[in-house]
Amino acid sequence: MPALPHARVPAAVVRPLRAAILRPDRPFAESVYTHDDDPDTLHVALMRDGAAVGSVTAMRQPIPEQDDRSQWRLRGVTLSSELRGGGYGKMLIMVGIGYAARRGGSLLWFYSSEYAIPIYLHLGFAIRADLSFIDPASPNPLMWRPLTPEDRLLGDPALDDAGF
Repeated sequence: MPALPHARVPAAVVRPLRAAILRPDRPFAESVYTHDDDPDTLHVALMRDGAAVGSVTAMRQPIPEQDDRSQWRLRGVTLSSELRGGGYGKMLIMVGIGYAARRGGSLLWFYSSEYAIPIYLHLGFAIRADLSFIDPASPNPLMWRPLTPEDRLLGDPALDDAGF
């Protein structure tokens, strides 16, 4: 995996990549997430030639129908197609896991695309089988995993409080 610089960035930097890869046939507004601009939300971008080519967002948000402020959500794990299979996705996921754990998170969850399920299973996530947690607007399964004290060592702690 050749090194690509990564940095904590404002949400506006990762939204065009989200729109292009995750929602190419939908209005741009759907690439703006609730909690994007919360002060403890983390956006990290892989940068090449001044543009984001990969991203991850970690935000404090409980699983639907719960009210646990220690739960975190991973969103917008996105890579340009030429970067897939090179370990960048795993690196971005680890950044999100570590950040949420260092912020006192108890659990990390998200809706996974079908092709990414094996990656997340390999990283210790499980598919939530309880159908009350399925988003009727999404065909993607909810995946989750508890966060452990060891998870605080993952990712890049230098990004936790980095300004942008």
